[in-house]
Amino acid sequence: MAASGVANGESRVHVSLTRSGRRRQCNEAKPVCDNCERHRATCFYDRVSPQDISMVPDAPFINGTAEARVAAAIARSNGHPEPDDPPETRERRMVEVRLMHQYVTETGSTVAIDDKTLFMFATLVPKLALESDALLYCLYSLAALHLAVSGEEKGPAAMDAHRKYLSMALREHNKALANICAANADIVCLTSSLFRVCSFTLLQERARHPYEPPVEWLMMNASTSAVVQAAFRIVAGNDQSHIIARKEGRDAEEPWDPEIQDAYETTLSYVGGAVDAARKGEAFEVCRRFIIFPMMVKGRFIELVQEGRARATVLLAYYFALLSLYKHVWWIGEAGADEVRAMAKALTGDWHDMIKWPLEVVQSGKIPPAVKKG
Repeated sequence: MAASGVANGESRVHVSLTRSGRRRQCNEAKPVCDNCERHRATCFYDRVSPQDISMVPDAPFINGTAEARVAAAIARSNGHPEPDDPPETRERRMVEVRLMHQYVTETGSTVAIDDKTLFMFATLVPKLALESDALLYCLYSLAALHLAVSGEEKGPAAMDAHRKYLSMALREHNKALANICAANADIVCLTSSLFRVCSFTLLQERARHPYEPPVEWLMMNASTSAVVQAAFRIVAGNDQSHIIARKEGRDAEEPWDPEIQDAYETTLSYVGGAVDAARKGEAFEVCRRFIIFPMMVKGRFIELVQEGRARATVLLAYYFALLSLYKHVWWIGEAGADEVRAMAKALTGDWHDMIKWPLEVVQSGKIPPAVKKG
């Protein structure tokens, strides 16, 4: 791992880190510096300054939204071809084994915020990283960063490894985002979550003179939210996706813009996740979701409900159908079932047909099996 070349306009000595922790001077020869070549060490010096590379993934922001506008405004091309990966050598393998050990024994548990996420980050992420280069490189990047911040690695070598693997992870993550599907949605979401942790390095390293707000950091976190929402629409919202599908004749006069679409899609993804959890028998997760649902929906969706939009009413019917499964709870009672029945009477035409699923849940007290699409 080697130090970056320029900081604040002054040249810095480049070094390469061996698996034993020894640092060697680096002359920046490409693709491997002379010392690394001679000692068969892995060369990680930065060929492109981190400030020249956008750290915001190509998240699926909805066109016309504020997030999409900000992402377009801060997007930049570094003018360089993508840097090659470090060559496959024994030295690189040993460095990566060291970083994997660091993540499994130290870093993973520090990323978790509670017992539920402890298993996800400490156990599940290393296992799934074996199936995804993006997740694997992101794991290495975090482990290297942890070594640097904790002081276990002296000098700039660990921080350079963090930047290098972060760059590699972004490249692979963007490829996955361009082809997100049900098969890779879980891994894409986990990778995005690790990127959110990595985003805090921008706060540690970024220049503050003259002061500029941390927009890129905010957008890295916004990208995580956009990816998770897109994944929900794919894996959790399939049964209900017809609710937001538009028909030319029926919907000709319905107000529609990117903000309205986003309000419907985020609500759908949340409800779809609750339906999926109910099918899996995760009663606690379903209960948690319906309790915080009113706090999670966007203000625009509330406005659409207030305006009496049929589409918004149908989405609410799915929520209240789930609520009806908890009628044994004294402070819920028949509220969910009564709402669904009242909605069924108020809706007509195609919209009434869309409420058949909520009515079935209310009448049977069970979640129908998922519809398999051929």
